[in-house]
Amino acid sequence: ARRLAEAEPFAVLGGRDFTDGARRLAAAGVPVIDVNAVPSATLQEDAPWLFTLRPAQDVLYRSFVAWAHAGGHLDGRVIGIFCDRLTRQSSAAAIDELNRLGHDVRTLIDSDGIGIGSEHDESAPARFAAEGVDLLLGFVGGSSWINTLRAAEGIGYRPNLLDLETAKREGVDIIGLSGL
Repeated sequence: ARRLAEAEPFAVLGGRDFTDGARRLAAAGVPVIDVNAVPSATLQEDAPWLFTLRPAQDVLYRSFVAWAHAGGHLDGRVIGIFCDRLTRQSSAAAIDELNRLGHDVRTLIDSDGIGIGSEHDESAPARFAAEGVDLLLGFVGGSSWINTLRAAEGIGYRPNLLDLETAKREGVDIIGLSGL
């Protein structure tokens, strides 16, 4: 980051999953335009150097919950949330909104995956099933989502899925609303 700052670039365009690097550059005073959504707090912490092409992640997640609530997609459901290190803060905002609206958020599984999946991907479906989750909200990256759905299929667990698609996910044929 220091070397790049010394080169005095006009700005850096961060690619997919570059948020950690973008934050380091912003801390060094290098303007960065990132393609990933980040929480409002991150934008505030790294201002005036960090910008994103997407809305703030926590705002997007709360809006997604409001949309699902207004459409009746959450009514009577036992909800499970699957998040990761990059979505943890925004997933908490979504859970707060779900609770405020009176929905049953039964299970939160926080994966340590960072774009390459994690061991939680394979164990999550068994826990969701054991705790009676019938609607799964996956706020994880593509590899974790693919691994989790594959593991769910392997144990015969077929929850309803409500997926906020915010990134291209190659190899996933279950996108958007499934089973609702």
